[in-house]
Amino acid sequence: MSDFIDETDAREQFVLNASIQNARDRAAAVGQKWFKSCQLCSDPTVDGAAYCDDDCLIEARRERAVRDKQFAQRR
Repeated sequence: MSDFIDETDAREQFVLNASIQNARDRAAAVGQKWFKSCQLCSDPTVDGAAYCDDDCLIEARRERAVRDKQFAQRR
């Protein structure tokens, strides 16, 4: 006979698996966005990546964080 902890664990695993499958289904429906050039410096990218290298990725994230912080201060 299982106790409530085993039943709760089974429910938790069911919800986790359903969430993972849902995310996979939505990702497949949207598809991957391909880029021909870096979104920061406009250099060509490899395999459709949004940024040409880690430096551009880090700089883009930093710029976005600054913009988000500035926008939050205006409210």
